Amino acid sequence: MLAYYHDNLSCDRHQETTDDVNCTSSRPVSNEVLNALKYRIYPKYSQSQSPVDRFKSISQELGFPWECELLRFDVTQSDMEKGVKEMVDYYTRERVIEPYDVLWMFTHGNACLDVEEPWTKSTIHLTISEGESVLIPAGAYHHYTLNIHPENDIRMWGMYKTSDKSVLEADLPPLIFGEEAEQHPARKVYLESVRT
Repeated sequence: MLAYYHDNLSCDRHQETTDDVNCTSSRPVSNEVLNALKYRIYPKYSQSQSPVDRFKSISQELGFPWECELLRFDVTQSDMEKGVKEMVDYYTRERVIEPYDVLWMFTHGNACLDVEEPWTKSTIHLTISEGESVLIPAGAYHHYTLNIHPENDIRMWGMYKTSDKSVLEADLPPLIFGEEAEQHPARKVYLESVRT
């Protein structure tokens, strides 16, 4: 995983493919900063541990309820279910917040994730490689750039930190953006939690 401030104007974060060699900033972001922003990055699972076991281990470490459902998405499927396609469209089109913490693992392929640094209104660019996991805190703005092409078969697992059955059974997890996001309770809690 690479993390750096997104200050290269020649790099368009909304493009479907991102060349990190050309977009790398001279200002890397430390794990201490990411931890202070409530993000957690987990390295690829070892050969002795299956992806499922690794994902369950991380979710248990983070205190996810035992009844949380493991969501599986194949982003490159042309016949994606409508709910999954809508979610992918939201993630790649808008800066969104989640009302709950969410854990993602990329089991195949890789992606770029832009997250906010609210202290200076900067954007931090993360490159997430196959096998790595990331915890996105509730209330934090983020935006995905999925590296979609035939050679990058993107498959990802997700889990929301909630026991709300209606959320676990929904086709499309709640995503909030715009003015609604700024007024959402999760947003206010997040900003208070990272206030220096």
